[in-house]
Amino acid sequence: MSQNAQNDSGYPGGQHYGGGSTPPPSADQYGFGSPAQQDSPSQPGAPVQQGYPQGYPQQGYQQGAPQQNPGRTMGIVGLILAFFPIANIAGLILSILGLRRSRRAGMSNVPAVVGIVVSILTIIGMIVGGILMGTVLSHIVEVCGDLGPGEHFVDGVTYTCG
Repeated sequence: MSQNAQNDSGYPGGQHYGGGSTPPPSADQYGFGSPAQQDSPSQPGAPVQQGYPQGYPQQGYQQGAPQQNPGRTMGIVGLILAFFPIANIAGLILSILGLRRSRRAGMSNVPAVVGIVVSILTIIGMIVGGILMGTVLSHIVEVCGDLGPGEHFVDGVTYTCG
């Protein structure tokens, strides 16, 4: 038979896996053993890895659990406290401490950053609100001091002074 000739199966050179001159590659060449080989450990007492071909690492917890962010809890608590008046100062402090702990561990801490921003904004809001409330109350006290006790109607506003 010549090199260009075809055998009875129709493949050139007899290169086929249906009984020709070259046998098919065994499953062992690719790291897949027969089911009997995979089910029995190679050494007595060795763990059996079923479902994974030999030579490939089993996926899972081989690298260990991911490192925990040491400041994440403080950042979350600081963020929650940032929304409450008076407690927002404690929220600012906890958020800053949580962010510092996370940065020292080389990690980011988004809840702590958001807690810092929200705390600062609510503290500024409380200061502005306090100034406005103080201004309004001082105006009312001044008007009542000028008008005296009783109900007074001035420029469309009713003042009740007592």
